[in-house]
Amino acid sequence: MGAESQTLKAKRSVPQLQKGRGEMRRDHMNRAKEILSNLLNEDSGQDLIEYALIIAAFSFVAIAAEASITPKIQNEFNMITSHF
Repeated sequence: MGAESQTLKAKRSVPQLQKGRGEMRRDHMNRAKEILSNLLNEDSGQDLIEYALIIAAFSFVAIAAEASITPKIQNEFNMITSHF
């Protein structure tokens, strides 16, 4: 890199260093608001979220069913092993 390009980089970064904490915090809050508004207004990922919710519901049902079936299966195996 030449001395000229290093000088340009230094000039660009000076305003960032001169910002106070309040101003930087305000910039971060504005950026967070912008990100949140984009998330609320965009619906491009809506299908993916719906599929994820459906998978979560099926998983919940499967876990609940497994919890209620496990003792019955265990009793059946115990009965089988007691006959041997």
